[in-house]
Amino acid sequence: MNLSDPVIEIGLPAASLACWAVIYGITLLATRPAAVPPGPAARGLPGQQPPAVVNLLTTRWRQTEYAADSTLLDLAARGYLELRQADLDARNTTVHLTSRAPDDLNQYERQVHDRVAERAVDGVVPLTALSFADADRAAAWSKRLRRAVVADAQRLGLSRRRVSRPLVVLHIVLGAVAAAAVAAGSWHYVTRSDADRFGVVAAFLVPFMVLAGIARRDLGERDTAAGRAAAARWLGLRTWLAGHEAGGDQPPAAVVAGDRQLAYGCALGLTRTASSVINFGMADRTRLWSSYGGRWRQVSVSYPGLLSRYGPTQASGRQLSDVLAPTTISGEVLWRQVWQRDSSEDGPGRIINYHLVVDDGHADRLRAWILPAKLADECQLGDVVAARVRPWGRRVLGVTVRRAAAEPAGTYGDDSPPPGAARSRLP
Repeated sequence: MNLSDPVIEIGLPAASLACWAVIYGITLLATRPAAVPPGPAARGLPGQQPPAVVNLLTTRWRQTEYAADSTLLDLAARGYLELRQADLDARNTTVHLTSRAPDDLNQYERQVHDRVAERAVDGVVPLTALSFADADRAAAWSKRLRRAVVADAQRLGLSRRRVSRPLVVLHIVLGAVAAAAVAAGSWHYVTRSDADRFGVVAAFLVPFMVLAGIARRDLGERDTAAGRAAAARWLGLRTWLAGHEAGGDQPPAAVVAGDRQLAYGCALGLTRTASSVINFGMADRTRLWSSYGGRWRQVSVSYPGLLSRYGPTQASGRQLSDVLAPTTISGEVLWRQVWQRDSSEDGPGRIINYHLVVDDGHADRLRAWILPAKLADECQLGDVVAARVRPWGRRVLGVTVRRAAAEPAGTYGDDSPPPGAARSRLP
């Protein structure tokens, strides 16, 4: 080995990868969304952009959960939905479908409207029942909404990709150059030591695939000149609304037909009460909504604790009773979630048991059952099932689907029901 060998075999690959990282870092710094100073405080709506787009512009082009919330309120203000509050508690608000057809809505407005229609029973759904019981479906729904809002903002010239496609291509090309430098160092080593030359191919492909993957990541949106001007005007409205504290305490049902100010206040993050009630994310697993039985009702669900009798450790007498006298429960699957994994394996571990909640249509208090992983594919959310269970051990022995869910999760490619789909479920 001479002095030039380490320079070629170690120094050249390290320097090439470092150069790529520096160039990529400079790109990230140069494409950060610019901070927008608020315009003059003013009461009137300063533009016609939808609330979801306003939310994107006023949060430095990072969309928040208020995009969906404000869209719901805006649909109510425009007469596509109606919000009614039964008493002083805003959580007891219901959403009602109206006779106005959603034909002229844009993609993300239609998505929110369809979520209401999907959950509605006889045209009505509790506002807090719009959340999801499946984490994957909730994430897919939110992702699809974000893509639609971004596409609309780009169409209006208010937003653009943070890293343009030509820059992405440039980073991929530079990644190929850096990978070639790594392969050159490897080739020098292989030639000098008479090692296996297949390693040279791997020395090129692995770093190139990693760098190309990094370069192709979606880093979100950034500002445009028109977007900054619009954001400044809407931030001026935010300044004015923030000085009127009463607006933040208005419930969702305070929406007045034709008045969209509450929707825009939600988009700007100023509606404390309304935003705390509306939820298009994951449901609270201890308080689930069910329409099984023909009417909406909220049920409380208990889950096993650290010292619970759930699990294999039971009194021998009880075990014998479970074996000799299993029983059958019937109802709709409200919740199914991973509970236990095998922690002895690397990574998240193999799934062992799920929690399964079945609603019989009558009880207001339910307990989660233990569903073995081998039975998990036997049912899904929304199925009406008959399950053989051991009452004391709370374990499910078998599941039979009596009626499949009307809209099984994953039926639709974009995880959404057909436009205008509604359901009416009976026991």
